[in-house]
Amino acid sequence: MNTVFLSFLNRAVAAGWLVLAVLVLRLLLRRAPKRLTCALWALVAVRLVLPFSIPSPLSLVPSAQTVVPESIYAARPVIETGIPAVNSTIENQLQSVYYEGVTVPAGTAAHAADLLAVLWIAGGAVLMLYCLGTWLHLRFRLRTAVRLRDDLWQSEWVDSPFVLGLFRPRIYLPFRLSADDLAAVEAHERAHVARGDHVWKVLAFLLLALYWFHPLLWVSYFLFCRDLEYACDQRVIRSLDEPGRQRYSAALLRCAAPRRAPAPCPVAFGETGVGGRIKGVLNYRRPAFWLVLLAALALIVTAVCFLTDPPIRSAAQWLHAPGTVRLDRVEICVNHDGSGQSPYYNFTSFTGQHRKTLAALLRQVDANAMAEGGSRPLPPQDGSLFFPRHSVYLSLPATDSTGDLVELQFQNQLFWIHDRALADFLRPVLPGSALTWYQHLPRGDKGNNVLALDLRLDCAVIDITYMGGMMDRGTMPSTVVNGDGTSYGQGGSASVLGGSRITWKPGALDETRGYDSADMTFTLTGGPHDHGRLILDLHGTPDYRGSTLVGMTYRLVVLNNTFPVTATIDGDILRLWDGSYDAPEFPENMRSEDGVYYEDYWGAVYWDIDGDGVKEACSLGVGPTSGLYSIAVAARTDGDIQYADLFLPGSFGLPSFVRGSKGLQVAMTEYTGDGTTGEALLYDVTVRDGHIVLVGEDGEMNTWN
Repeated sequence: MNTVFLSFLNRAVAAGWLVLAVLVLRLLLRRAPKRLTCALWALVAVRLVLPFSIPSPLSLVPSAQTVVPESIYAARPVIETGIPAVNSTIENQLQSVYYEGVTVPAGTAAHAADLLAVLWIAGGAVLMLYCLGTWLHLRFRLRTAVRLRDDLWQSEWVDSPFVLGLFRPRIYLPFRLSADDLAAVEAHERAHVARGDHVWKVLAFLLLALYWFHPLLWVSYFLFCRDLEYACDQRVIRSLDEPGRQRYSAALLRCAAPRRAPAPCPVAFGETGVGGRIKGVLNYRRPAFWLVLLAALALIVTAVCFLTDPPIRSAAQWLHAPGTVRLDRVEICVNHDGSGQSPYYNFTSFTGQHRKTLAALLRQVDANAMAEGGSRPLPPQDGSLFFPRHSVYLSLPATDSTGDLVELQFQNQLFWIHDRALADFLRPVLPGSALTWYQHLPRGDKGNNVLALDLRLDCAVIDITYMGGMMDRGTMPSTVVNGDGTSYGQGGSASVLGGSRITWKPGALDETRGYDSADMTFTLTGGPHDHGRLILDLHGTPDYRGSTLVGMTYRLVVLNNTFPVTATIDGDILRLWDGSYDAPEFPENMRSEDGVYYEDYWGAVYWDIDGDGVKEACSLGVGPTSGLYSIAVAARTDGDIQYADLFLPGSFGLPSFVRGSKGLQVAMTEYTGDGTTGEALLYDVTVRDGHIVLVGEDGEMNTWN
């Protein structure tokens, strides 16, 4: 909520500069048609509701974002007024008295923003209730009104004529009007209806309810209501002769309402500025053409200069630009071959929390301390954050893997930034170089060889979801359908133990596309990287000898958002290692003390099977028997086997773990031999006397012992 409030606050501050310009123009163009003055106020409304930034070198707005929302989570909030002297004064003052966690408690700015957001909502609610109360009060008093003719109504409760209603506006009049006054009033109120003023006034009040905290917008609302009346007066009197204007002025004087603030509704004939309006009517002269042209030109120039924001022309400006400008699009990129000539992998896995953190870190960078690194026309070779709107790359130099150096490439110009916090943020987020795996397809053989994934990750269980190709275990790939009903591709899933190995078989080459692609998401459960995530993206291009497909060159990019990982290719094995995994290499890490391999071919799950409150990494694998069909079930804690048993189902079936309402179960699905499956028998997984027991409706499953 505080982010929403700060976005409204920044729009209000930016609109304040436009209000000042309109106030000046309103004085300079006081003899111009008032409908153009109303158009100037319309620009203020557009500025207040504009949800995006329009950069322009002609902008006269000093700053589009005075208070940086992301910086309230940093050690010191950032104020960017666009005026260097003011910025320096504020920064110097904050440096001496404000540093969260040192001079003030941590979270002070965020808590203050939360409180202001609550006050903002409360103030807006009060004004909205006032608007609703005004309307209900009027409706109640007008229930006895009688129709004069068409949309003209009369009531004894009406002191001054007005228009009420949005979709079916009615003109309400007092009973005491003479024929001359009635003609003048009717012409004026019908001018309001024709111009839509009964709608614009309500919309203006709604904007005031949203931006009630800005004093200039209160001034704007009062002057806007007055200019509406002036504009309607001019619309009526431009066709009247001198006696007609005198009668109109007299009607204004006789129908003047008591002095009060303009209400959100209705649009009243004598509500505001009656004295000035009478003078304007009596002294009205049709404006000269050149004055109308000048006012229209001023309107256009004002829109160009104040509905836009200053553009970003340098790296320093980019660092200090609003987060909404810099981070509207962020892509994690890796070059295919490091030359800068091949297409990039572009990812959109940069989360909202990452955006907030990055925006705060960039705002803290001292732009004056940046060192120029010369021209660099090509993009970074390794992983980088790419900001396409301004052609900016953020990357880490390969020669400084543990230091504080960050590369900022702004429009082919390289800069060096020494910032430990920013480097530490980028290090686990950015991938390294793209790896290459060549899939051999011998001549005449259309079968695919496979890529083994060696997952040396310190966790209990790894859940894998993938699109494209097929894993050697888990669910068979099936068509994934988008929300609009279109097909997204073939996707499957599998679950393995940390430290396990699984193989991936690419799909057949789509000749119409001319390339193959796949992606895999690894979600870690248990251990130091609990709920961690890795993304593996694969892009394959065909290798032809003449017209014969002989192989595929796959570029692999490993992304992660929570912890660093090292990826290497050794032949047909992709190794992912997090640095803390220290168990034996697969498959030795699956072997128990009695020499049996309790692996995870049929699946793995993180579950508390013994009821001690600690979850175990449970695996379901193939037993070691020959001639008899058996399955192996084991439960591990911190990588060590705690329970392990072999079972004889009696007949061949397809086992799998099922998370049921009764707890963890093993489902034995009948295999018919023709590629179809039959019924499934469910067995509850429990622990008794230090051994795993599978209990079904027909009793306990036989064990190997």
